[in-house]
Amino acid sequence: MAGGTPKKRKPKGRRNQRRSHHHVALPTIVPCPRCKTLIPPHTACPTCGTYRGRTVIDIAALEAKRSKKEKERKRQATAEGRA
Repeated sequence: MAGGTPKKRKPKGRRNQRRSHHHVALPTIVPCPRCKTLIPPHTACPTCGTYRGRTVIDIAALEAKRSKKEKERKRQATAEGRA
């Protein structure tokens, strides 16, 4: 029992008309009001850490934490290399 088999072949034009709305939309990006970095709207800026004029992410603390972690990783790698 075969169901749903088309009796006639559809032209390429009809197929393409049907698929005309299947395109991928470009993401919306806006410049950050403070540092002008392009970011998605309604998100905190990862560069300066502001959202709607207020600082919500402490970028200096994140950088300090990241550098501390990297130093620890390098120190551990050199210790493993000697052993």
